[in-house]
Amino acid sequence: PNHIEAMGKSKGRAHNKLYITPKEYLQEGYGGKSEREKVVLQRPLPFDCCALSLTPFEDPVCTLDGTVYDILNIVQWLKKYKLDPATGKPLSPKELITLKFHKNAEGKYHDPLSYKEFSDHSHLVAIRPSGHVYLHETIKQLCLDKKTLKDPITNDPFTKQDMIVLQDPNNLERRTASHFWFIREGVTLNPKSDNPLDNMQVSSITKKVLEQYETEKEKAKNEPQEKLDAIASITADPKASTEYLTADSGSFTATAFVPGKKAAFLDRIEAKKTNKKGYVSITTSLGDLNFEIHCDLVPKASENFITHCEKGFYNNTIFHRLIKNFMVQGGDPTGTGQGGKSIWDRKFEDEFHPKLKHDARGILAMANSGPNTNGSQFYVTFRATKHLDGKHTVFGNLVGGGDVLNKIEQISTDHNDKPQSEIRILQTTVHVNPFSEEELAKEAEEERRKQRLEAEKNEMGRWYSNPSGLPTSTATSSSSSSTGVGKYLNSNSPDAQSVASKKRALDFGAVSSSSKRQKQSESQYGNFSGF
Repeated sequence: PNHIEAMGKSKGRAHNKLYITPKEYLQEGYGGKSEREKVVLQRPLPFDCCALSLTPFEDPVCTLDGTVYDILNIVQWLKKYKLDPATGKPLSPKELITLKFHKNAEGKYHDPLSYKEFSDHSHLVAIRPSGHVYLHETIKQLCLDKKTLKDPITNDPFTKQDMIVLQDPNNLERRTASHFWFIREGVTLNPKSDNPLDNMQVSSITKKVLEQYETEKEKAKNEPQEKLDAIASITADPKASTEYLTADSGSFTATAFVPGKKAAFLDRIEAKKTNKKGYVSITTSLGDLNFEIHCDLVPKASENFITHCEKGFYNNTIFHRLIKNFMVQGGDPTGTGQGGKSIWDRKFEDEFHPKLKHDARGILAMANSGPNTNGSQFYVTFRATKHLDGKHTVFGNLVGGGDVLNKIEQISTDHNDKPQSEIRILQTTVHVNPFSEEELAKEAEEERRKQRLEAEKNEMGRWYSNPSGLPTSTATSSSSSSTGVGKYLNSNSPDAQSVASKKRALDFGAVSSSSKRQKQSESQYGNFSGF
């Protein structure tokens, strides 16, 4: 009876329950113990949650041991208690490290170099000097294995002690809320108030949204009913529904975009075929960059870039993004990273060729916001970036202006990776365009000339193999009835000799009847027929 009474709380009802609810199981803990322990959460917190509010963070910071907080929550806490909420040890605001998480085009946190999205099972590390957050495997491949401890984005040196583990899939217990000091001790930041929002564990932005919702709700009561009906009819229109672009995670070489357009390819763009390379010069405010364009290997991206250059599409635009030791990106007339279009006025497909890789400095490739979303933006690498292979279309490489590229890389940037000193494209010059009508006509004529030469060569070979010009059936009719050695025996017959004499007469005119020549012709073994 005591056990049943313990399981079933009346909670004001007339009878006890003979079962426990999932909420009771999670929060109050059952399992045959005489005294129940109150456990708030048994599972680890998601990687994007503040360890104090237990809700998603907005401006994340962390401690040296890798505990992540939202800066608004932790600062208020430290003003009152001056203790780490997770460990109960002394903590000051100066010890907090600002974190820089990166989001893709879908608004999800991801690794800025490998583009893999973070999950609750990812091994996440932060580099203390810069605050950038990466996957552990990225730092291992780019820094630890190569023994070059420099931040891949900022190129700032760091030590192994500067690698702060934010989440380790093999040790998730330290992110379990039941282990936090302030939960075990029952310490709260704000006393209960009459406002229910003050007692809810929500972020400041969420609280503002809820308050704004209540305000708008009061205003809506005073709105005319016709206006409300009009708004309802607009939102009910199926054409007004938002379609979101489905694409892989973006990157620092990604073209930013605003969700709302669906990436649909009604028909594929037909590429012009050529066997030649193109050559283009980009005149910047720091000097000229000369590129070889692989029109023969990736014709769509090459034609798009060369046509834009011929029409002056890139003139007076800027390189809007620069990451030292990685790449510089441009090609957006708006200079924001959200603009630009292809020569076909829509996104076009990726092109990948086994000979074209991100394997050197000065590689020219298309920026995108996911698979098959190429427009006009491009980037030039400062080093080999093989992790971009298969994600971005490589269509050119630097063949002149290496010193200018060095100058560009040294330009300092702001926190958004935008160059503080403007790098402007003054003009673009196309030296060779294999896609122009004149070049295509010349190439077609050259192809036809090669075909004529090949045909003449084959005709010459046929003449040497049958100089008489007689049909092969006449020459072989006598031997068609026999095979093997018999054909050589039949060749000594009078009929065969008469046919041979006719061939010689047809090809070389009348043969002299002198006895000397007759004797010489009888003793020669030209085709082994005398054997």
